[in-house]
Amino acid sequence: MNAPFDMPEPTPFEAGEDWPEPDMSLAAPERAPARALSDEQWRFGFGDWADWLADAAASKSAPVDYVALSLLAVAGACIGNTRWASPNPGWKETPVIWAMLVGDPSASKSPGLKP
Repeated sequence: MNAPFDMPEPTPFEAGEDWPEPDMSLAAPERAPARALSDEQWRFGFGDWADWLADAAASKSAPVDYVALSLLAVAGACIGNTRWASPNPGWKETPVIWAMLVGDPSASKSPGLKP
C-alpha cells in the first residue's frame, strides 16, 4: 500500500475476460423528426408575410418554420412595452415571445435566424 491514501493497487485487465456489450443506443439516440407546419397552415397564419417567409427560407436553405419563429420573436421584441394583451381584467401580458430553435447539428438553425 502507498501512503498516505492506503489504496490498493489497480488490478490489470486481462484480455481474455468477458465484459458486457456496451449499450450503443446511448451514443446515437433516435428521435422522431419535428412535425413541420404544412404550407397551407403557415401561409394562412402569416398572411402578407407568407411570400417573404418562403423566399427567405429558400434563400438560406432553412425550413420555413425556423424563419417564421424568428420573425415572431423579433416582432414581439419590436412591439416591446407599447402594447399589452389583457385577456381579462387584472391580467396583462407583454408581447414577449420566448423562442428557441431546436434541431440536430447542421439543420440550418443559424441560417434560419439571419433573414
